[in-house]
Amino acid sequence: MKKQNRLLSLILSLFLLLFTLVPQSALTVKAEGNSEMAVHFIDVGQGNAILVQSGGQNLLYDGGDQSHADLIISYLQEFDFGTGSFTVLAPNGISQNSNDNSLVIKLENGSNSFIFTGDAEETSEQDMISTGMNLDCDVLSVGHHGSASSTTWDFLEATSPSYAVISCGINNQYNHPSADTMGRLSDMGIPVFRTDKQGTIIAVSDGTNISWSQEPCDDYSSGDSSVNASAGGTGGNSWQEETTTSDPVPEQEESNNADLGTMVWIPATGEKYHSIPNCGRMNPDTARQVSRSEAEAMGYGPCSKCY
Repeated sequence: MKKQNRLLSLILSLFLLLFTLVPQSALTVKAEGNSEMAVHFIDVGQGNAILVQSGGQNLLYDGGDQSHADLIISYLQEFDFGTGSFTVLAPNGISQNSNDNSLVIKLENGSNSFIFTGDAEETSEQDMISTGMNLDCDVLSVGHHGSASSTTWDFLEATSPSYAVISCGINNQYNHPSADTMGRLSDMGIPVFRTDKQGTIIAVSDGTNISWSQEPCDDYSSGDSSVNASAGGTGGNSWQEETTTSDPVPEQEESNNADLGTMVWIPATGEKYHSIPNCGRMNPDTARQVSRSEAEAMGYGPCSKCY
């Protein structure tokens, strides 16, 4: 068993070393064709382990701590990854904050995309945004187990995920996930999966659609029971419930110049324009209004939720 533990640790160390030493421009790995891709968010308690299977190949992103080595090894036996591509988004350099040295990748299978962030915090998120890379994704693996130091408004706007997955342990000593992070996810109306509430979660991508082994729990409570008690329990929305807000939607002024077209809202970061400032996929406090033609000229596309 010690041999297996050492072997697993060596494999994971070599995997991380490879992506630390090779230039970022060379780190897009592609395969031909589109077919089903399964993404397993494995329940390893207060840790992170994501297994991707596609085209007869496997990709293991992180593996939890050594106490879960037996679980990971048994989970990997005779499993089959290869029809998609993945790109390394971070780190951009070596940071004194070890969390910001976390490997961040964007995995794509046809039109479906996943971003795995490890323990990356706000500095790493801002570095990714500043590169101008396309960070839009369908599924976001929330950074640092839902810590308040990760998953900022700017990063959520830039990634605009349709789903968020949080890997954390039941009643963990760090009180993950944080109330701040869960509040942002709730305010943006992003459906949430949690390993502390649901165990292992599996998403299957066929290149066009993503199906799940279970529905989102949409439990926006924090890991700090005292915060939840004062807030009156869990918040957020139930599955398939439309996001609502009590904030009034300001009336859009009609332009006197027909050439300006319909007025839309654009975020401080991100690549989508919106019909209202609070559709749930951007921070309404930093939104501004421009014409649709101006937004499209700046490279913005329509939000799939409010258009």
